[in-house]
Amino acid sequence: MNLATARRLLRYNYGTKKNMAQFDKAPPRQNKPHPDGAFIRDPFTWQNYLLLSLYALLQAALGPLQPFLREELALSYTVAGLHMSAFALGMIGAGSVVDRFLTGRPARHAFWLGSAGMVAGGVLLIGGRHPALTIAGALVMGLLGSVLLVAIQANLTREHGAHSATALTEANVVASAGAALATLLIGLLERWQVGWPFYCYRSSWVQ
Repeated sequence: MNLATARRLLRYNYGTKKNMAQFDKAPPRQNKPHPDGAFIRDPFTWQNYLLLSLYALLQAALGPLQPFLREELALSYTVAGLHMSAFALGMIGAGSVVDRFLTGRPARHAFWLGSAGMVAGGVLLIGGRHPALTIAGALVMGLLGSVLLVAIQANLTREHGAHSATALTEANVVASAGAALATLLIGLLERWQVGWPFYCYRSSWVQ
């Protein structure tokens, strides 16, 4: 995939003409060597991979956490299921606000806002003693986590240019690994009597 193709895909999914004009004008990072057209995974690339993996891990954790939420907060199946719905609603909301947020702002603002949002949502989810708070945490995770997702894809596309397909593919592989670990980690922590909040707490603050 060349840069022109990557640019068209990014615009199709997330961009307006104004945003893509800003994307085109944004200079590449100066500390990113690509000798002989080689694909280089620098710390910035690994940072994006890691954050995408943590987003996928926290997203995938909502399902396995349902039995523990029901037990600790005495929730019905319907109320517990609202956590998943809230996360999905946040993702839908991100699609309507991320374009406005990115207009006139560097992608790094969305990157750090999304990272902070995932942490804040995780704190609400594990610290809330009322379903309104835990559902709000899931909503924040879906909303600002999706902003992070958009920023990561924009970062990797601009950073790697003609190699953006490789970067995006690797990012998705790392994210899939993070999602696959969710159920395993929650089960192990419960078996070790550590508790699922420790899992969410550590996953959030690694960011």
